[in-house]
Amino acid sequence: MSETEFHMMRAILSQPAAVREAPERNRDVIAAAAESALSKASKNIYLIGTGTSLHAAEIASYFFSTFAPGINPLPISSYEFVNYTPPIRDGDLSVVISHRGYKRYSRKSLQISREHGLQTVAVTGLNSSLSEGDADFILSTVEQEVSSAHTVSFTSALSVLLSLSMSMSPDRHSAGEVRSLLRKIAESMERIVEARSAVSSRLSELYGQKEITRVWISGGGPDRITAKEGALKLQETSYIDAYGFEIEQLIHGPVRASSLANDMFVPIIWGNGGHAERSREFCGAIAHAGGRILTVSDTPSDTGNLVPCGLTLNETVSPFVTVLPLQLIAFYLAMLRGTDPDSFRSGDPAFARIDAELKL
Repeated sequence: MSETEFHMMRAILSQPAAVREAPERNRDVIAAAAESALSKASKNIYLIGTGTSLHAAEIASYFFSTFAPGINPLPISSYEFVNYTPPIRDGDLSVVISHRGYKRYSRKSLQISREHGLQTVAVTGLNSSLSEGDADFILSTVEQEVSSAHTVSFTSALSVLLSLSMSMSPDRHSAGEVRSLLRKIAESMERIVEARSAVSSRLSELYGQKEITRVWISGGGPDRITAKEGALKLQETSYIDAYGFEIEQLIHGPVRASSLANDMFVPIIWGNGGHAERSREFCGAIAHAGGRILTVSDTPSDTGNLVPCGLTLNETVSPFVTVLPLQLIAFYLAMLRGTDPDSFRSGDPAFARIDAELKL
């Protein structure tokens, strides 16, 4: 099969366009949600999700900290929000991210939020099971993904959350400013997908040296979350041991469980961000010890770099770009290992039984 016969790859390639289109399609609803939140003098914004949606919530907390400094972003899993509901105040805002819309803890999070009188925003896919009445404002992203390894729903959710954060800024960023930033992001994403053959070639080269049995991804700032999302994609598609860590956490213990002969290390380094120097020290140490490295970096001189140079984006929005090489690594590693990146292991009777017993 060619790579574009897989739903995951087609979704990966669609992301630059989706990042442009989703905020534009939701422009009026985003403006109304922001205006309502500002009129209530909202201080806390709960960003709620599970899995990839939780990663979107955690990354979005950096958007609100940067672009809406008067708002206190509180990312939390939907399971935690339901079972360990935090103390909620009048005027708080609840944003629940759920691509499908039917997951029980996401729906229950919306229900609890409304019972407490919170203003609610749902970020969900087109034709999801959420509808008017489930939330005060619904921000739609993209059509329902066919592949179980969600990619475009993740970055399109980030795009509407970025737009919402900029709309809630004390400076009230204009629609033109929002579109300009999203255009730059989309253009950078296009450069990554156009250069995807380099990811495939380099990964095949490393895999050819010796089978890769485990992957360690690291980052800092918002990209500590991107690292976790990349690990999740590898687990979902290649069924491989994969871990995502903040760089210093990785150094303080977990790396001792690695095998330099069998593992691959994927550090994310963005410009001169807060973690860049430490990540480069880590790259050097692993390389000198003989470890295999693929680096996701906007600096061409970094070891094993996978990202075209010349990208000029603020580190706050770097996950839009840095997640793409990780998605591509997950896809191409699945090809090398002979697994179906779309199936979520549904053809395995043991996992089919697990799925039947565990309602999501």
